[in-house]
Amino acid sequence: MWTLGGKDSDIRDPARYERVTHTFTLALASRLAGATPGPFTFCYLSGMGADQTESARLPWQRLTRHLKGRTEKDLLALAGGHPDFAVHCFRPSGILPREVNPAARLLLAPVAIRVDELAGALVGVAAGATPPAPAVIPRSRIRKLAATGRRRASR
Repeated sequence: MWTLGGKDSDIRDPARYERVTHTFTLALASRLAGATPGPFTFCYLSGMGADQTESARLPWQRLTRHLKGRTEKDLLALAGGHPDFAVHCFRPSGILPREVNPAARLLLAPVAIRVDELAGALVGVAAGATPPAPAVIPRSRIRKLAATGRRRASR
């Protein structure tokens, strides 16, 4: 699982943000894809608004949307050249702490997921403990994957 990065507003220097978010991710993934002797699943924590076409005109977090989208696109292209290297890009949107006020959770449920649900889905997909997942996984599917993993773990 690869979760290094954040929003462009977290790192004020755009070149540094690109290096952390895109360059480091592709460097690790390329190394793993070429060196792994058997099937390997790479889970990338992207973002809800990731734009693989890099054409979104929304001003809010535009660099984040474009760079995470480019990273997804490049990871998927890398996987296309390595049949034993699977890539799954998780797009959670907001991430809430495990313990959150019930009213806040209800209010934010359409746009946020608890960190423990996200972690459960990431681990489940990486370990092959969930049903096959698509290459790009939106928040609604992340929640379902987390629930599936919890049910399987309780057996």
